[in-house]
Amino acid sequence: MRSLYQALIDFISELILRKSHFDELVSAICIPAPIDHSTNKITQNYLWNKVPEYIKPNSIVVAETGTSEFGAAVGAAIADRSRQLFLFVGNGSFQLTFQEISEFLHHGLTPVIFLLNNDGYLIAKLIHGPERDYNNYQMWQYSKTLDFFGAHRERNTSTGCSKVGFESKISTRQEFEAAMDSITAQPDKMHFVEVVMPRFDAPRELELLVATSENC
Repeated sequence: MRSLYQALIDFISELILRKSHFDELVSAICIPAPIDHSTNKITQNYLWNKVPEYIKPNSIVVAETGTSEFGAAVGAAIADRSRQLFLFVGNGSFQLTFQEISEFLHHGLTPVIFLLNNDGYLIAKLIHGPERDYNNYQMWQYSKTLDFFGAHRERNTSTGCSKVGFESKISTRQEFEAAMDSITAQPDKMHFVEVVMPRFDAPRELELLVATSENC
């Protein structure tokens, strides 16, 4: 019986320790980190601090959690065309479901799509090792996606295909802000922004989550 009591005590002590790690994680996430001005690159810290400045109230935001984001975004855009839709997708997930871009164009939808290009499966790199080859894949010319799906072909533009606004690759903060100014001025068009980010730069929240899971 004494061994059972000791086992329960050890188990409860471990739960308390894990809860303390969780509390530290939540507290850290609740306090946004200020923008780091030591670089001109588009870092996670910069991006998620700046993006809210350009998203108007009542907009729809779809942030990918795997490969379901395009279906969710297409459905939301069709359901309420009066609201601007912002879609954020990593390049890994994009390579699995990119064909749905054609659906946006075909239905004349006007989303703002941010392709976050950090050259690989960043989450997997953080968890399983940054140099594992299976966390890398073929680099595509993402910024030419709309052209690939016929966005500029007369056959499509004459039958209700989405009009295209901004479509390019950006890698500096000045380019990001210029792109967002252009997008804001063209709410009736579809936009595709390839955002080149540092290869191993991760959101602070993700880094904290990985660190906490390692300590548990």
